[in-house]
Parts: sequence; C-alpha cells; structure tokens
Amino acid sequence: MGKRIMLVDDEPDFTCSLRALLASSNEYEVREVNDSRTALDEMREFHPHLILMDIMMPEIDGSELVAQMRDDKALKMIPVVYLTALVTKQERCEPSFGFAHRRYLPKLVKLEELVECIERELEPQPTS
Repeated sequence: MGKRIMLVDDEPDFTCSLRALLASSNEYEVREVNDSRTALDEMREFHPHLILMDIMMPEIDGSELVAQMRDDKALKMIPVVYLTALVTKQERCEPSFGFAHRRYLPKLVKLEELVECIERELEPQPTS
C-alpha cells in the first residue's frame, strides 16, 4: 500500500470525505480518528507517515496532542500539518499571523494543494 496518512478531527463527515478523496488516488492508506482521546494510541498502532490534524477539538486540542507526541519516542518524528477552519488561505500568507511557525492549511483547501503539501512533507530530507 501507499503512504499512511492519519486524519485527526472531531468532525466525522469531514474526515470521511477527506479519507475517500485521498484514498481514491491509490497513493495513500488513510485512517481517520474522530476522538482526540484515542488519537495517540491510534498513531502508535497505525504508524502514520504524516498526520493531518485539526486544532480545535473537544477534550484534547491539536496543539496539546502534538506536545504529547513530542514527548513520545515512537511518535515525535511524525510530521503534523494542521488542517483547520481557524485560518483562511489569505491569513495563511500573512507573515505576522500567529501560526506562521507551524505547518497548516485551511480546511477548505483544494485537493491538489493538499496532495502537494503531503508530498512536500514526506519528501526525504537531504542528509548532511
């Protein structure tokens, strides 16, 4: 199978639609997690190559999940891209915007842009 992508978002309709779109390319194996309380266990079991994560979720938000991942040897190197409704495409381009130091995309992203971001994040990094 292809690259393993995990979707972590509390909106099942959104993750189901996105999973179907990404899986239709036959390039990705996609798992969706709609309860942030189970996300870390699901990550350990699925071993994703990349995580697309919402920021605003009940119980544990995306920022807290990423902080917990960074404290876990098995999860800390998995790249995370925030996929969130908190920002628009225009805000994303503003250098003064508060999330400028993090990778994120607005939820209403085009499939081509999302795939481009996924592929960029999964490119092998040059070694020194």
